[in-house]
Amino acid sequence: MSQSPPPLRQLPTAAIAGLLIYTAWSLLDFSRFVELARLNRVDFAIAATTFCAMAVLPFHIAIMLGAGMSLAAYLQRTSRPHFRILTPDPSDASRRFTPLDEFEQAPAECPQLKMLRIEGATYYGATQFVGDKLHQLRLRSPDQKHLLVMARSMNFVDLAGAELWRQEAARRRAIGGDIYFHRPRAPVLELWTRTGFLKWMGADHIFYSKTQAISKIYQRLDPKICETCKIRAFMECGSAHLSQEVAANAGS
Repeated sequence: MSQSPPPLRQLPTAAIAGLLIYTAWSLLDFSRFVELARLNRVDFAIAATTFCAMAVLPFHIAIMLGAGMSLAAYLQRTSRPHFRILTPDPSDASRRFTPLDEFEQAPAECPQLKMLRIEGATYYGATQFVGDKLHQLRLRSPDQKHLLVMARSMNFVDLAGAELWRQEAARRRAIGGDIYFHRPRAPVLELWTRTGFLKWMGADHIFYSKTQAISKIYQRLDPKICETCKIRAFMECGSAHLSQEVAANAGS
């Protein structure tokens, strides 16, 4: 006794193909493609390449190709974190730390202290780029031997990143300066503690307020340079100059 064929076998192949094409077409979001082309050319290139690959390659190969391209683009972006040089805004009563590139006419920096904000992770893929940038800062501003890193935006550090900061601290100490960090994230501090970097550097190099950071670092700057400095980038500079003037008047 012969068995009747499954119900789907009664449908013509052309009808099934048409249904699949209709379903795939309904999943296409052309407005999203247009938005990607306008906002992010890299993401658009990845999406377009994956779409075209699915037309000529097996489905799983096209998906792997798109995933690989996305991973490569992500590593490219994260391997080059943004560096923002900061300086107190002289027009602000609170001397808000402001990136130099936001000024129409950038004010002069403190001649002894470089302030830097890193926006991104310091991991093995970014250590070469970050190390080169730090080296360039030391070459361009050799008198700024002290470095204050605003680390709140540094969202991740691995073992290679911790070693990078240890090397930078050693180099700055060798020329008579030092390195300090403002508000590093808890996972970063945890790694620095486990690797011994925090103990080697000293917990007194970590600050949780900018006022505390500047007041402590100012005491470690070369007082002879501060005596003749006309920039007075920080409020502490004005207080120090006032004290010197009072002492000089008292002596005369």
